[in-house]
Order: sequence, then structure tokens, then C-alpha cells
Amino acid sequence: MLRHITKETLPIVQEWFYERWGKGLANLPEIGLMATEDTDSNTDYKDKAAGFIYHDPTCNVGWIGWVVTNPENSLADTQYIDYLFRGLEMIAKKHGIKTLLYTTEKDSMGKLLENRGYQLGDTGVTHYIKQI
Repeated sequence: MLRHITKETLPIVQEWFYERWGKGLANLPEIGLMATEDTDSNTDYKDKAAGFIYHDPTCNVGWIGWVVTNPENSLADTQYIDYLFRGLEMIAKKHGIKTLLYTTEKDSMGKLLENRGYQLGDTGVTHYIKQI
């Protein structure tokens, strides 16, 4: 199941960031999804992965960013990353996004993306980001 990240669910995602990297994130975009394990209950969610899309409507490009998984996941839960990307791609289409970008240094993520039809772009690049 996929669900939108809201003000109520954002603290769950922030907690994952704290557990994984010792800090939360600011300035997250409005477009965010969580991949959740299906349960028999509509209120008891088992959240597995989350990600966001930054959208530039002037050129219909979206950047998928801040993909994070629940630190309690097992190796069997990696399927939720693929599920999350499918959901983010559907949302992107609804917003008129024609091109999606994603940056990773993990070979396993690169393979998943290539299996989803993403093409390898630049290599040997370091991205610089400045909060202003």
C-alpha cells in the first residue's frame, strides 16, 4: 500500500533519518509517499520506505530525493523500495513530470533503477548543496 506523507506521518520519516544519519531534514517537498506493508487493519500501518519528489514545473522535471527505509526492515523488505519508486513515478505523471532524476552511490540502488527503466547519467560526480 502507498500513502501520502502528511504532517501526521512526517515525524515517522524524520525519526528514520535521525536513526540512520543522526539528523532530520528541513525543507522537504510537498510530494512524498510511504510504502507500507498491507495489513488487515486500516489504522495499523507497517511503514517500510519513504521518498519525496522535488518538482520544477517550468521544465517538467522531478528529482526523487531523501529516500529512506525503516531501520527495522529486514532484507526481505527491499521490495518496498521498488514499490515506492513505482508510486513516486505514478505521482510524477499526475503532476505532468516528464523526466525523473535520482542520485545514488549504491550499486544495488543503481541496479533497481536500471531494472525500472532509468538510464545511467553522469558518473564520478560529487554533488554540492547549499542551504540558503
